[in-house]
Amino acid sequence: MPLRRIGVLIAIVVFLFALARIMSVVVDWAWFSSIGYVGVFWTALATKAALFVVVFAVSTPASLVERNLGAPRSFLVEPPAWAYMTTVVSLCMMPLMREIQLRDAKAKLSAVVDGAVPGEPSIITRHGRKEAVILSFKEWERLSQAPSFGRLLMAAPIAPEDLPDRDRTAPRSADL
Repeated sequence: MPLRRIGVLIAIVVFLFALARIMSVVVDWAWFSSIGYVGVFWTALATKAALFVVVFAVSTPASLVERNLGAPRSFLVEPPAWAYMTTVVSLCMMPLMREIQLRDAKAKLSAVVDGAVPGEPSIITRHGRKEAVILSFKEWERLSQAPSFGRLLMAAPIAPEDLPDRDRTAPRSADL
């Protein structure tokens, strides 16, 4: 395969990965805004960006110091591989759970279950859509015992005198 075709193929693959990351951010934004939590989305995005900047700011000087203070260089000897070491920090919005396709989960079900038992749940996807989650029975029991928000409110030890009195003054008039 000619060198130019390889370059074009690499550029297409990089573009598709970048497009996937951008679409992931857009989907997250749409989901958070649909449930009224856009502020949470922006906070999470800002936190990830700040973490990227901090890690980059710390690792880059450390890498440069290591390169400059490492073993002395000689023009006659090839420098060791660690002399060219760089730090790559990737800002990914990847899920905390492993995603596997349904056909792979069928083929390796015992391995997926063995991973779920110690606490590594897996998301099963079909045609790119998330369809199911495999988690340990212990984790499922813990999640199924969680009370609903309504039950928590009903169980709150609040007496009627703990609540503030309602403001019964007339609302102000609106000039439209």
